[in-house]
Parts: sequence; structure tokens; C-alpha cells
Amino acid sequence: IWAAKVVPYLQQKAGAFAQVHTLATTDPAAAGAKYGNANKQANSPWTFAVRLEGKIIAANTQSRAATVDVDVDGDGKADARVQIGPAVRGTALRDSLDFIQFNDFTNQIDFAQFGKAFNAYADKTVLSELPREALEGRSAKVLGAYTLGSGQDLPLVTPAEAEIGPKP
Repeated sequence: IWAAKVVPYLQQKAGAFAQVHTLATTDPAAAGAKYGNANKQANSPWTFAVRLEGKIIAANTQSRAATVDVDVDGDGKADARVQIGPAVRGTALRDSLDFIQFNDFTNQIDFAQFGKAFNAYADKTVLSELPREALEGRSAKVLGAYTLGSGQDLPLVTPAEAEIGPKP
């Protein structure tokens, strides 16, 4: 379902990161109605589909859960942290999709394994292709999802599509 449903859904639903994040921090329900999964479980946080473009200002590739910090608005400060794998945390991709619901699964374990499988597939088909060296200063272009208030200071975006530009 990745190429047939997941990526086209995210392409259609995603908003520009700066717009989505501004709306999400002021009116999460309005942002959720427009960029999120309206069928989310009542007590779970909103997850939003986003397009993000900017300059990589920091990279952590020492960890298996590697990330790059991206400046979207050109002020020299990171606005989002993008996961580049191979280990991908969270279930933002799964949770952003309105055609996949918890009730479609036998139990919580199956639902969790489905989320993990999404992350593994994203790593295998998208993230593993990304460069790992000399990332600072390069451009980044991402289509993905993030969960509001994931406990980090920077929103943690999980890509479904990602490109890193050439060295400056």
C-alpha cells in the first residue's frame, strides 16, 4: 500500500511545515482537521502530514536513530528534526493516515507491529538512500508526518519521501 496509497495520501494531505506547525501550536483541532487524521483515537495526540524544505544546520549520524535538524524559515535556527534512520522512532506515518485505524487490527500488538513495519519500509526504500557525510549546509526536502508534542523541543518528522541536496 506504500506507493499506491500512503505516499499519494500524504502528498494530497500535507501542508507546508511552517503553516502546519503554527496552526498546530495555536489551534491543534483546526490543524488536525486540515492536515491530520480526523479519525484518531480520542486521547492520542494529533499527527500531521507535512512538506518540509530547508537547510540542514546540524546532523546526528552517530546514533542508529540518526537525525538532521532543518532550518525552514532561514533564520539559522532549527525548526524541525528529521529522522534519517536506520532506526525510526514513533508511529507518525501510520498515525497520520485516515484509512488505517486501530479497530482494523486484531489487537494492540498487531497495530504496533504495523507501525514498526511502516518505519522499516521507509528506512529500506527512502532513508537508506540518503547520504550520511557532510550534511550540514545541504538542502533537505521531505514529505512526512510528525506528532504534536512528542516531548522534544523540535518537532520530530518521519519522512515518507526525502531528498538531500548536493554539498554546498
